[in-house]
Amino acid sequence: MPTYVWTCAACGNANAPSALRCTVCDCPAVATVKQMRLFRGQHLASGGEVLPAAAYLDEREFGSLGATEVLLDILCLLLFGFAPSRLKRRTSSSASPIKPIARDGKRNAA
Repeated sequence: MPTYVWTCAACGNANAPSALRCTVCDCPAVATVKQMRLFRGQHLASGGEVLPAAAYLDEREFGSLGATEVLLDILCLLLFGFAPSRLKRRTSSSASPIKPIARDGKRNAA
């Protein structure tokens, strides 16, 4: 049992320190992710609202990025010494090859 005012991970409502279960959605004070999903689903089905303080249960919007996606390129570069193709510098394919310069400072005619 928590000894402080705690926030329910399923619905986001504040609860008294002596409460063993959330007074709004009945989720246990110490709950597994499976329990949080169950009580959140029941709470939403009964017309309840999930407050912003509720736990993040991998419910991202489509197209949003997580930390893994953002840091993956940097981690590959640091750990393996290569960067994925979108980070590599693009070189001009029309660049002329470098011609060697002779010791006298003139370019070889070759």
